Amino acid sequence: MLSCDVGINQHVCEGAWAVTGGSGPPPFLASMLSGQISRRPPRPCACVGRHGGSGRYVFLGPDGGHRRRGRYAQRLFRPACDGRYASQKGLPGKTVIVDASTWPGLPVAAWPSGHPPADPSTRPTAGFTPPRGRGIRCIAEKVPVACWLPVKQGLTPHGLRHSHKTWMEDGISGILQERRLGHEVPGMRGLYTHVSQAMRAEFTGALQSRWEDSLRVRAAIALPRPAA
Repeated sequence: MLSCDVGINQHVCEGAWAVTGGSGPPPFLASMLSGQISRRPPRPCACVGRHGGSGRYVFLGPDGGHRRRGRYAQRLFRPACDGRYASQKGLPGKTVIVDASTWPGLPVAAWPSGHPPADPSTRPTAGFTPPRGRGIRCIAEKVPVACWLPVKQGLTPHGLRHSHKTWMEDGISGILQERRLGHEVPGMRGLYTHVSQAMRAEFTGALQSRWEDSLRVRAAIALPRPAA
């Protein structure tokens, strides 16, 4: 993924978009980015004075810094996929507690997993009582809390590259596949083969079709949930 300027509905911001030979994002992703920009306009990063460009990014950390590659998987990606933080010192991973006032929720705490009593008659009847103890963050009663359910247990950021490559084998041009993944194509094929505008348009259309197909499959599973 490379940092690049992406123009969405007259807004120009710096965002992350994998290079596809000059093609822009498919309509569903452009719509998502437009919504994100309207809700949270891009703001300058904390290090804007140390590099060129506008310094305006769509996705920044709470302190205005960049999401660090080494910690992103541990702090955000894997908890979202597994529904809990990684286990430490042989103990079960803690549940991801989020502020549910905005979808999909903002992580605010990590709580130990609860275990219901074996005897149902001993269960409390006065409602939920948040855990208390050393190292457990207290959350104000007015904050609506929820926990993340697992999306795909065991998934890693690099695993997405494998999935993406496998999907592109279904009809996407070989040279565009290699460029998409950032691979150098050796020999004469790499020297003389180029990505055409028709290839880019076909690829963008295929991404849009796959997204729409996934929404139809998801709608058939259960009641609709926010997806865009």
